[in-house]
Amino acid sequence: MRRAEKQNSKPALNIAAPKTGPQKTENKPLKKKNDIFFKSAFEDYFSDMLRFLYKDADQIFDLEKPISFMDKELLEISPDRKKRGGTRNADMLARIHLCNGMHELFLLHVEIQTETNAKFPQRVLTYWYRLTDRYNLPIVSHTIFTGKPDQLQPDKYYYKMLGTELSFKHNTYQIFQHTEEELLQFDNPFALVVLVAQKELFRKQLGELELHNTKIKIIEKLTDNGNYTQQSITRFLLFLENMLHIENKELNLKFEERLKNLTGEQITMGIIETEKMLNIEEGIEIGQLAKQEKVVTNLILQLGLSDAQAAKVADAPLSFVRKIRRQLEKGIN
Repeated sequence: MRRAEKQNSKPALNIAAPKTGPQKTENKPLKKKNDIFFKSAFEDYFSDMLRFLYKDADQIFDLEKPISFMDKELLEISPDRKKRGGTRNADMLARIHLCNGMHELFLLHVEIQTETNAKFPQRVLTYWYRLTDRYNLPIVSHTIFTGKPDQLQPDKYYYKMLGTELSFKHNTYQIFQHTEEELLQFDNPFALVVLVAQKELFRKQLGELELHNTKIKIIEKLTDNGNYTQQSITRFLLFLENMLHIENKELNLKFEERLKNLTGEQITMGIIETEKMLNIEEGIEIGQLAKQEKVVTNLILQLGLSDAQAAKVADAPLSFVRKIRRQLEKGIN
């Protein structure tokens, strides 16, 4: 996918619209399956997300160098690890290179939050100081709020007692900060990810016809200027179908015809379905690996088995068991 052109529109850091009424928090979180698809899209379009959030992203970040995602490292220092069962699917930690000479790289901690309360900034602060202590690198925290427009969006933590004082502020973006019309003006696929998130949140109220019309607008945007390759369009359409799936056969046929016309029949829903099946198979393999890792972990920690014993019981390669043990020892130390 080609690098998106810079926009003169409003995507900027901390430009939240004024709050004019009482803030509510009764937003239901994304369904777990959609939460995974959403996070995957954030990873797929991470560079585009940086360009969306920071208007001078190409002068700040060296996006030619690889971006490393550190989910396991983030899990190890999570303040909610015990309370949440040891995982937070939507949080992200990425190691990114900078263009300036002061720091070759830094860590960006991204929170994807549908539900929030007034104590939320304290949790972000906890992440920040644990990451700072562990890596001794510059840490930037950025929360992307994915709830409804009236979602509580706290971004400051302040503490003062007996002469001890602390003020902490983190960056925020709310997905309804831009309208649908504004998002469609960006030459940036992450803007379309945000648009999909908006529609997914209200899919029941909008109905399938409105979702269909949105999907048409998105494929028109992806194909109107030649900036996106066939592979990148297919990848986005897979995300789109997973998030905004429609059961209406007539609408699906109309979408199929429009897609064929816009891509010269180079991309069809048959191709998208094939990609989906391949991803499902890959997901099954990943899920099986995760289960095996959990079994080995329990055999080591709870039963105290040796590597050879754990490998035999879990029917896993000895090298795999040794790798899990090294990770566990690293986490303990």
